[in-house]
Amino acid sequence: MKVWNKEEIKNLLQTNDKMIAKSLIELYKKQTADEQIVEHTKYTNNQGFTSGDAKRMTSMAKWTMNHNNYLTPRQIDWLRPRLLKYATQLSKIANEKELEKA
Repeated sequence: MKVWNKEEIKNLLQTNDKMIAKSLIELYKKQTADEQIVEHTKYTNNQGFTSGDAKRMTSMAKWTMNHNNYLTPRQIDWLRPRLLKYATQLSKIANEKELEKA
């Protein structure tokens, strides 16, 4: 079983455009249902987006899921540096998925 760490996730975010879309969607899934609806962070639970990112990233995640996980080059360029701060959370998500496979 692969164990993901923060630095590996950062490397993937910096080098793999598909990882940007996948990460955006996984973080969106960690938002609570009511946060997804109102497109802002309501709870301090270290899950999903920060309050400063919630509106735009929730909107982008919904758009991405409705477009077959597609992001434009401009969206990728905007998201890439912002997603790096979520590397710890994303490594936890990746490790949860590894456990599900086991």
